[in-house]
Amino acid sequence: MGANYRAACRWTSPPAKKAKLQIALEEADETEYWLLILEAIKMGDQSRRRSLLDEVQQLVKILSSAVRTLASNQDQETKP
Repeated sequence: MGANYRAACRWTSPPAKKAKLQIALEEADETEYWLLILEAIKMGDQSRRRSLLDEVQQLVKILSSAVRTLASNQDQETKP
């Protein structure tokens, strides 16, 4: 997730940046999935699980918003 976000920040073209952010979002979503599994089976420290789950859910929201913003900006650039 972090490596893809960093790569997105280094890309200059909006389509390349959007693609990297989408990959970071997919990774965040997958991380959330596994943390929910750990929560369901109560594996590990409860406080730590919930803290990590909260953090990754915030990252999903942030990355989703960034992808939507880039998509919207690209749509506006292609309109006559």
